[in-house]
Amino acid sequence: AWMINRPIELIAAGCTGSANENKAGLQHFFPCPIEFERSENWLSFSATLLVAPIARTEEELEVFLRVAPYFTVIKPVENAQTITARIRKIIGDDFREELPTFEYLTGLLNMSARTLRRRLDKEGSSYQRIKDNARRDAAISYLNNPALTVSDVAELVGFSDPSAFHRSFKRWTGVSPGGYR
Repeated sequence: AWMINRPIELIAAGCTGSANENKAGLQHFFPCPIEFERSENWLSFSATLLVAPIARTEEELEVFLRVAPYFTVIKPVENAQTITARIRKIIGDDFREELPTFEYLTGLLNMSARTLRRRLDKEGSSYQRIKDNARRDAAISYLNNPALTVSDVAELVGFSDPSAFHRSFKRWTGVSPGGYR
């Protein structure tokens, strides 16, 4: 995920061990259905990720490897109970309409703006980051459809100005939309 600068959502996982011994630990690392007592260990994810361009340099890799244990072992995995996941679900995948305001979210989530900001900060996120990530993920998905032009994709992810979409996409992924294709 880090190398391609986009999340890898697991569809399923398989483990050679028993559920009694391994379930809690594996659910932390793999937030997906896990099959136990299989003949081999495996992970299932979308094959489209195998052709995703590498978005990192060797220098970035050296830095990442120094802190990778934290991100792999200690940092909590986002699950359906996090505020980030709940907001992402509220936002959805249709960006042609204006996204909900922060104030609207506080009402939906039944918490004050201060509490919501504090909870998002605790998860290492912000409403702007959630919106950007949702748009980025949708843009990447749309760009994999050759029938759509980059301008079409810009409009589908809520940009009326294609040049603003180009700048945002480059900031999100490190490459231009055309370069990603």
